[in-house]
Amino acid sequence: MQNSQTAAIDLPQKYLVWEDQQGQTWITHNDPAYIAERHNTEGLDPLLDKVSTALQSIATAAGE
Repeated sequence: MQNSQTAAIDLPQKYLVWEDQQGQTWITHNDPAYIAERHNTEGLDPLLDKVSTALQSIATAAGE
């Protein structure tokens, strides 16, 4: 948010947990790189990579 205050509309990150018509459960979230691109931020790739990895790890653990 320090690089682009408009990013606050997408933060904090959220998960959407839903079930499809076949009964399969899905856990989804917005990719931090998408949020950065959407709000025209630059120079945050190392941080975005860490956040993306953490979000994916949490989603994977929750789905087990």
